[in-house]
Amino acid sequence: MQFMSHTQNPAIGNTPASSQKDALDSARSWLNATTISRFELIKQLEDEGYSHDDAVYAADNCNADWNIQALTSAKDYLETSTFSYVGLKSQLGHEGYTSDQAAYAANNCGADWYEQAVKSAEDFLDSSSFSRRELTEQLEFEGFTHDQAVYAADNCGADWYEQAVKSAEDYLDSSSFSRRELTEQLEFEGFTHDQAVYGVKKSRS
Repeated sequence: MQFMSHTQNPAIGNTPASSQKDALDSARSWLNATTISRFELIKQLEDEGYSHDDAVYAADNCNADWNIQALTSAKDYLETSTFSYVGLKSQLGHEGYTSDQAAYAANNCGADWYEQAVKSAEDFLDSSSFSRRELTEQLEFEGFTHDQAVYAADNCGADWYEQAVKSAEDYLDSSSFSRRELTEQLEFEGFTHDQAVYGVKKSRS
């Protein structure tokens, strides 16, 4: 005689278990309150005490469009900070979005990456001094293309002669230089000879 075995699945047939319903309600509450990736939603539900299986069930049945969640997150980031295309995708990846979801968001967020590069250049210049070459390299390091970085350096309103003065004064604040040494140091940092000479002349050297 064969006996029917008891299933280990808390949900019988297509009827979700009580814990799954609760997890689903919590997932929908999170989605109503904020933008969140599937990965982060599952993690959040687990932090609330739901089992991994219940959290996965909720994430997979809450009817979220993860591409749209990623796109909304991307737009939120762009309202408060500047990003390159690569940098934005990376940030979304840190938030748990898949590579495809991050790419969808970056491709559809409406960002002008050249203008993002200009804003990023202005931010850098607010906090430090740069030669044109250094600023271009810094922007490329942040993920901007070479063309975007060059565009930003040429359109950020920087006065490279004044940047040379600031850089010279920064060096003099931390060490001693002869005029020749300081001129050579500024040229090494990417300032032209004329900019370096001007920087040394107008600094406190």
